[in-house]
Amino acid sequence: MKRTLSLVLALVMVLGMIPVYAQAATPQEEAGKLLEQLGVLKGDQNGNLMLDKTLLRRDAVVMLARLLGEEEVAEKYPTAPTWKDVTIKYYEPFLGWAQAEGYYKGYNDAKFGFTDEITVQDYAQVLLRALGYTDVEWKDAYTKAKDLGLLEGVTLEATAKLPRGNMSVMTVTALNTKVKDSEKTLAETLEIEMPAEFAMTAKATGAKKITVTFNKAVDKTKAVIEVTRGTVKPSVKSVTWADDNKSAVVEFNTNMVAGDYTVKVTGLTDEALTATLKVEAAKLTSVEIKGDVLVISNAPTNTQVKAGVVALNQYGEEISGFSGNVSSSKGTGSIVSGQLVLNVTSGTFVVGETVVVTIVDPQTGVIATKTMKVAQGAQVAEIKIGELKTDDTTLAAKPINVTNLNNNLSKYYVPVEIKDQYGNLLKANELTGVNIYTSNAQILNPKGFKDLADGRTVIELQTATGTASSGTVVLTVVAQTTGKTASATINVLPDAKIDVVTVGSPDTELKINKATTLPVTVIDTYGNEIALKDVQIVGSGSTQLKLNGNTTISVTNATLTTKTNYTTGVVTIQITPSASPISVIVVTGTGKTQTLTLTAVAQPVPASIKGMSADFVSMLANDTTMNTKIVGNVVFLDQYGEEIEVGTTADANGYKYEVAKKSGTSTSMAADVISATATAGSDVYTVKLFKSAEVLDEMDVTITVVDKAAITSFGIEDLNKFYTGGADTKYNQQVKIYGLVNGNKVAVPQSMIKLVTATNGLEISGTGLYTAKVINTSGADVKSTITVLVEAGTNSYTLTKEVVYSDATPKAQSLTAKSNGVTVEGAVELSIATPGSVSIDLTTSSALKFVAADQYGVAKTSGFSFAVTGSNKVTVSGNTLTATGLAAGDSFVVHAFIDGLNKQITVYAK
Repeated sequence: MKRTLSLVLALVMVLGMIPVYAQAATPQEEAGKLLEQLGVLKGDQNGNLMLDKTLLRRDAVVMLARLLGEEEVAEKYPTAPTWKDVTIKYYEPFLGWAQAEGYYKGYNDAKFGFTDEITVQDYAQVLLRALGYTDVEWKDAYTKAKDLGLLEGVTLEATAKLPRGNMSVMTVTALNTKVKDSEKTLAETLEIEMPAEFAMTAKATGAKKITVTFNKAVDKTKAVIEVTRGTVKPSVKSVTWADDNKSAVVEFNTNMVAGDYTVKVTGLTDEALTATLKVEAAKLTSVEIKGDVLVISNAPTNTQVKAGVVALNQYGEEISGFSGNVSSSKGTGSIVSGQLVLNVTSGTFVVGETVVVTIVDPQTGVIATKTMKVAQGAQVAEIKIGELKTDDTTLAAKPINVTNLNNNLSKYYVPVEIKDQYGNLLKANELTGVNIYTSNAQILNPKGFKDLADGRTVIELQTATGTASSGTVVLTVVAQTTGKTASATINVLPDAKIDVVTVGSPDTELKINKATTLPVTVIDTYGNEIALKDVQIVGSGSTQLKLNGNTTISVTNATLTTKTNYTTGVVTIQITPSASPISVIVVTGTGKTQTLTLTAVAQPVPASIKGMSADFVSMLANDTTMNTKIVGNVVFLDQYGEEIEVGTTADANGYKYEVAKKSGTSTSMAADVISATATAGSDVYTVKLFKSAEVLDEMDVTITVVDKAAITSFGIEDLNKFYTGGADTKYNQQVKIYGLVNGNKVAVPQSMIKLVTATNGLEISGTGLYTAKVINTSGADVKSTITVLVEAGTNSYTLTKEVVYSDATPKAQSLTAKSNGVTVEGAVELSIATPGSVSIDLTTSSALKFVAADQYGVAKTSGFSFAVTGSNKVTVSGNTLTATGLAAGDSFVVHAFIDGLNKQITVYAK
């Protein structure tokens, strides 16, 4: 039976009270709140816990009784203490118990110190006794408590009076500390349920959103949130953290489908935090007819009226594209682009007349009915203009200057609120006759009104007239029909000039003819650092780079190039020495200079042999079908100890290597292939590294040929799950064996296999070839044991391996993206920046392809669906992606789907 520790039961003063502050909670407040949640701390009539008060010695005795689980015994203890200064009857049995059990000693037999305040050292001994350290003397209590970590977060000295806030911290720490000679904590020993350090919940809060809530603020830089639905990982658009870092909203690219979802958070605790939730697919739950009037929209004909309609899902989000069935007491109706439209073919709508409108969604049965009055056409009654802004977080952190604005016009806008006389917000298509004027089109040139996806109406911008410039501009919105106006003054800053450029020494040693990143820091005239990606750099590949037209970085005995990582958005300057020393000279547009001299060491060249590659096969069975290669498996080092490529044909500087037999008759070499003979033994081959005729290094490599008849240990190569749902040759499998000598794998001829059998209904040939066929398992996995008889000379060996077979329909279990043979995650750069068109087959192209494998380990080459978002220059048809007119730095997202799996890769053109 669980119980809650009450350190203050009948007596509030035992642990006191902690005041509630408005600012962020201190560790003392956190500990106090935790103990309050456990029922350990009780507040006064005002809910305060008074942490600033110090603890008295008498109260510490009561606490010890409760920490030891002895409160019921102590409060009824029959023997009074010998101490004469105990003046409150409530404490007598507790102090009698503590004295009799040897837990507490007074100053002497007559004085306990009943009204004295307790010190840190005193309370440390209380906690040590609760934890079973009864042998620790008072003089050693502070040191022992510190060793056990009981004073973590407490900076007071041993003799300091103990405030109750620090006491709360020490108490919580003790509850989480293991009892002496036990694997249980004090809290577990006392059967106290302590809340987890981190706890979280997850709840669907939108059609595309899950909100993850934590019990305390977390370090969002460490938290990694992953959401899955079974084996499917929905494509995440964004993760947005609350300002207090206690919750995060995970938004997906598409609406969530119904199902059980699991949220896993790693990086905060040793074990992942998990939460499960059941998500209901987004559905229509309510329809709202906005306002109380139907506004005449085609005066003076007066045959059409309109009103706004909003359809909401269960999360209160607006559903776009809603079109329910409309019936009305007058006219015929429909819903178009979020507006209820009624038309009459005979007669007219009359101002003031009443019309009853009913909207029914046929799929859900949701109904909205409203009695409305016909009113004059909407007229602009109120205009508000906001500030120039962007929703791009990267841009928002930068100043609004000429370059930032005009290079990203589509990402900036000016929000507006324009209402009619009925208080309704007017959308862009309702703003005919409302004009936008600019006082200077070179600074800010409005294009017109536009409705954003979230429903806001904004002024969008277009290319400046003439040369874009900086300064103050006034935007004015004028409603011609009503004369209503509003203005906003906007300031566009001039571009900051480069003021200081600091070039540092590379982090690694400079080497002739090897490119290295040159550290460059650029500061503008406002004192802000400018990232190189935001600087216009020309002259790449030469001895001088020009930055923003008026700042130069020049070098002698080297060339400078720029390198852009489009995936990270980082631009670096690379320096490639041709000789040494190298001079670097910087001159900024404001006249500031820097000169730096660098030294380069010799160009890396082959210098030694490191050894053989990890997958080199050095042991063969004595069978002429067994072979290996030394060529292509030798690892070389340059003079700096770094790996370097060397070929068997001399390069321009005469570097090459050769392989020749040194001794032995158990192998032969032809065309770089070393084959075993029937004779067991060890042959030695010599690898020599040359520079022209000079031998720089050499190494002997031993190839051992093992008598296959003498091999006494064998193994079966790993096998995939067997597919028994049909005669599809790609699911055929061959049982293969290998030998083992002194723990080393030996390549052996498969002719040593004499018989292969399988149990439990799996059909396999005597040679070990499984030919895919129909064996009914009703979709279940069935276990089978494969037995292989191996003949080695006059001996035979029986090998077994557990396998699984099933007739379940092949379904993708993994989905990966590869670029040039390398698995990519998140983003990839492709050389597709060209004025023309580039086509990529997303299932076969080496540039970018998606690879799926089913539960049988076989690649799935059909059943893919692809989509592209983020660019109107890229389309996808079937498996073929076509990009047209991409510029360097352009990006888009490829979404791949197969069998419920999905993966997205952001592609950056270069």
